[in-house]
Order: sequence, then structure tokens, then C-alpha cells
Amino acid sequence: MSHAAFYEPYNQEPFTILGERLLPLSIGHLILLHQQRSCFVTDELRATPSELAFAIFICSRTFEASLEAFSDPTFAKQISKWSTKINKRLKAEEWTERFKLFQGYMDFGLRQVTAKPTGLGTDIPVDAPSFLVVKVWLMNNTSLTETEILNRPYAACNVEYLIGKACDGQVMLIQDDDLKGAKDRANAFKAKFGDQLQAMWQQKKDAAKAKEEALKAKPPIKKGEPPCQD
Repeated sequence: MSHAAFYEPYNQEPFTILGERLLPLSIGHLILLHQQRSCFVTDELRATPSELAFAIFICSRTFEASLEAFSDPTFAKQISKWSTKINKRLKAEEWTERFKLFQGYMDFGLRQVTAKPTGLGTDIPVDAPSFLVVKVWLMNNTSLTETEILNRPYAACNVEYLIGKACDGQVMLIQDDDLKGAKDRANAFKAKFGDQLQAMWQQKKDAAKAKEEALKAKPPIKKGEPPCQD
């Protein structure tokens, strides 16, 4: 069994999107993204610049820093202003690339060492989000503080959670098919955001074409003649 998957969470290359350097995806980030019903963690389809900008804001800060920012009554307006400014600067296909890059950041942060139950443990199924199960297990079985757990890479937390379960004989770690996983993630991204991003790209393309045709339709201004006032 290859051990590469165990080491990757501790040496993640930084992601920089829209000028913001993202922190490794953490349990704290996942809590806030779910709390705000981000399209990157729910089935809701909102492939908009403001949705991406908001997710980037959360993942470029610690859990505590984001909570502090949310308490600012002008926060929503600031995010909207920032995304509108960037939207004017980027072409639609560039937005598509930014969405793909952020989804890649999420996929990397959510990668897991694959394990299957051994049937020897006494675990009772827990009807709760998996990242919160990992959080509670780490709080109960390690010396990490809640703040440390909320802000460290989720993939690292999950690796340690599964190794701990394996040491107790409750799960068996098995080889993961990285290539198949990458293809599955790419197909899932296309299925979820493909139509919306294509529509946004076409809308921008049509607007640019209409603007170009309007400029061509204007009569040329003769030398010495004042421009026409519409």
C-alpha cells in the first residue's frame, strides 16, 4: 500500500485564487461553508462571482477571523462590491477556471485515506456530518485544543482519525484509486456547474459582440465636426 496519501495533507502547496492565498481546508472552513449554504458543499446551484468570492474569503482566513468579519454589518456589501469589481475585469472563461481551481482546492482538502470496517469494533453509526465526527473524536482522543482542530488541515485530521480507528482494530486501511477519484471529481464538477458557467460565458460573449456591433453602426465623425449627442 502506498503511503503518499498519509503525507500529502501535511505539505499542501498553497492555492492562490483572485489574489487571496487560501489556508489548507479545515474543519472550521467546512462548518462556515455549510452554515452559509455554499454551493461548494451543498446541492444548491449558485455558480456566481459573489458565491466564489465568499467561499474564497472564508478559506483564506481562520475560523475565528471569519466569525469576526461576519459581525461587521457592512460585510455582505464589501463582498458584493469586491466580486462585482473582479467580475468586470475577468472574462467568463477566466471565471470558469477560477471555479475549477477552487473546486480543486476543495477536492484536495477533502481527500481521504480509504478504509473499511473490520467488524471487530463496537462503533455505533452516528447521524452527523463526517467532519464533525472527526472533530469530536480528536477532541476526545488527542491533546489538540478545539481551536487547533478547527484550523488545521481537515485532510490531516481525517488521516489521524482513521489511523486511530485502525489502531483500535475498527477499520482496515486500503489502497485508493487516485486516477478514478480525479475523473469522478472532474465529472461531478461538470455536472454541477457546467451549464451555469457555460451560460455565464455565453452571456458575456453576447454582450461583448453587441457592444462591438453598436460601435460599428455609429457613423464616423468627420474632422472638425462635434460628436453626435444621443
